Amino acid sequence: MGTAIRKREVRGSYGSRGAARWQGGATGLLGLAVCGLATPAQAADVPGNSSTRVILKTGTDLRDAVFERRGDSDWYRVTLKGGQNYAFAVSSFATDDGCAKITLRTLKGTAVDSASANGGNDGGFEFRPASGRTYFVAFADCVGAADAWVDYPNLYSGSIRADARADTTTKATLQVGQVVNGINNWGYDVDYYRATLSSDKTYTISFDRGPESYLSLISAGGRVIVNYASGSVEGVKVPASGTYYVVVYGSDDGGGRYTLGLTTP
Repeated sequence: MGTAIRKREVRGSYGSRGAARWQGGATGLLGLAVCGLATPAQAADVPGNSSTRVILKTGTDLRDAVFERRGDSDWYRVTLKGGQNYAFAVSSFATDDGCAKITLRTLKGTAVDSASANGGNDGGFEFRPASGRTYFVAFADCVGAADAWVDYPNLYSGSIRADARADTTTKATLQVGQVVNGINNWGYDVDYYRATLSSDKTYTISFDRGPESYLSLISAGGRVIVNYASGSVEGVKVPASGTYYVVVYGSDDGGGRYTLGLTTP
């Protein structure tokens, strides 16, 4: 979507010596693989520029990473698939005056998009590359100089996930008899699912949601059939056969994981 959006606070705890939490195996930092290094990288080891060799894998969470000082930044490499939509999310675990920013950059350093999370909230943006390639994703402390009382180190977290697009260009679909597991990656994240419905049938849209996710059904022309439901909806009929969109929204109070289903008697 390309805009910074915020939601509720997600609390964490400091890892050893303020480092990002390590969970073993060949990759570390909850999905970070360190190229050419035999030991897991700590947040303090991650360069704040294009010299980084640390890889952030899509589909995993970076948790309990740390800004060691004011203005600190951590850069990672990430490889994205062409035509796949991705959600880039960041959370700030600091107090009301904390700030964390996520920026996607080309290998030449040009910023593609960014989002900030202030005061213990989170934010994000979406990006769908035309072709597969490697990018930098940078997390930066963005606390203002006037907020001198903010203590360090400060925690942040982030993620990059394949995600349903937030508009009618989505490639995500929901078919009759199908169950889809999704996630609102930050507050106000929106996921569109394309569905082909018939006017001579009645449908049930099952919706097992996060605490603050909501569902709508709209036509390709924007007509609202189901408006902002907080749970499953039965007896759904559409005025004409064709393409419709099942839309799942997060909110200012949160989002989270959800399950969608579509059936007809």
